[in-house]
Amino acid sequence: MPIFTPFCAGIFSNIFASNLDFDMVVRLLVVVILFNMEYRALASKFLFLSGRPGSGKSTAARYIEVLFNDSIQRHQMLPIEKLNDYTFLREMYLADKEHKQFKPVGPQENEGFDVIDFNVLNVALESMKQQALLLQEQHSLILIEFARCTYRDAFSIFGKDFLHSAYFLFFKADIEICEMRIKERAFYPASLDDHFLSDDILFRYYRHDDSGYFINGFVQEYGIDPQHVAIIDTMGSWKDFAGQVKRFFAQVVVPEIDSHTSKPLVSAIP
Repeated sequence: MPIFTPFCAGIFSNIFASNLDFDMVVRLLVVVILFNMEYRALASKFLFLSGRPGSGKSTAARYIEVLFNDSIQRHQMLPIEKLNDYTFLREMYLADKEHKQFKPVGPQENEGFDVIDFNVLNVALESMKQQALLLQEQHSLILIEFARCTYRDAFSIFGKDFLHSAYFLFFKADIEICEMRIKERAFYPASLDDHFLSDDILFRYYRHDDSGYFINGFVQEYGIDPQHVAIIDTMGSWKDFAGQVKRFFAQVVVPEIDSHTSKPLVSAIP
């Protein structure tokens, strides 16, 4: 991440090109440095969405986007951005013409694929991390969505500095329910997120439920504020699901973003 914002860098160049006396230059430099520190403090908050395919991550991401946009419509806030590792994996799949790392599966119109070389999963996460760092000065909130069978190795790619002030939602659903949802979304897609995944990968790679890691090891390992982590049960009704997501967003995420604004955002959430 650059030490100074482009705006600050421009001010620096103008200061040094001017004929101001030394004391004035020092004062201006202090102002610019303090501004830059405040700007960086207002940099993006990262919200991770994890859980099996079909557990409700993408649905939650779309709902959070609606809540966020409704909350800031009357405030001078930077926009929200959504990152999904499927986007990065799909690019690699399309480039893998010889199918050494991926194989096509499911309905042809869905462009579904399974991973053969699981090293590509870490490559996708590293790419997503770098993209998030590039975008963070232009967005108030960045959603980072991905599914893994276990999360310890996955989160190690992001590192403690990236994770320690982030938020985390783990979406929990029985694997049979996830299977049903994946088939429904593949045949009736509403967005690019509604892609196909084979039963082989689902039941072989994603059989393990790693929610215990978020409860027992994750917080201590990365020094995460326990209030920043929540397990979302997606087995019930839409009302229950939306209520859990909305409460976390309103009670945890918004207040910290809200603390940098002159007007409260929580009251704007419907």
